Amino acid sequence: MGKRWLRDLPDLGVTVDAVVDLHPRKLGLRIHGALVIPPEALAQHWARLSSPFLLVAVGARGARGEIRSHLEEQGLRELDDFLFVA
Repeated sequence: MGKRWLRDLPDLGVTVDAVVDLHPRKLGLRIHGALVIPPEALAQHWARLSSPFLLVAVGARGARGEIRSHLEEQGLRELDDFLFVA
């Protein structure tokens, strides 16, 4: 699902700077132009952007709750800073 968002968002005028992924072989690659970073690099990457917003496209059972908790611990607020799209 995430790759589809990455492919379609630029057509809507949305620039996707980075993708957060857990898979070690994807880290450092670019998917549809977006750099793949590990979760621990998100805060540093986020700080460099002028108007960051995070779209979360994850389908694994239970992952939304874990991701929401982690983002909220980082001071991010759902709907203001991030949105679950899948």
